Amino acid sequence: MFGKYGKVEGVNIMVDPHTKESRGFGFVKMVTAEEADAAKDGLTGEERYGRVLTIEKARRARPRKSTLCHHPIYERNL
Repeated sequence: MFGKYGKVEGVNIMVDPHTKESRGFGFVKMVTAEEADAAKDGLTGEERYGRVLTIEKARRARPRKSTLCHHPIYERNL
């Protein structure tokens, strides 16, 4: 599906850790940003397997703050 718009470098389908069933989304890495944009423009809104596709560029996750070391019980034991 994505290969029609350029070279696919990698694919990661997200699955539920308990049931191993697809969570309904995944990540596709294209070789160039231009190919990624072409795939996004070409596939967004298309229907596949009874579902309408929504393609977005991945956003970087926000850094998480550790709450473990700030808990009063753990501060006493440090």
